[in-house]
Amino acid sequence: MTNKIYAQIKSGTKFVENVIVAEPTFSIAGYDLIKVADGVCCEPGSYYNSDDSLFYSDSSFINLAGSKEAESS
Repeated sequence: MTNKIYAQIKSGTKFVENVIVAEPTFSIAGYDLIKVADGVCCEPGSYYNSDDSLFYSDSSFINLAGSKEAESS
């Protein structure tokens, strides 16, 4: 099995608590594990937008995580 990168998000929230590498069958009680697509930036402290499957540095989904705009805010 090939390990993938996942955002660890407490169930019912959008806040990324951690980013882990795990097998696709791995799970953590009370958390959703969202697969991070190749080329998408995801880091602890970012917010997941399920509408576009991207991660943002703010809960308003304005600045993408890891973008220059996010670094200057």
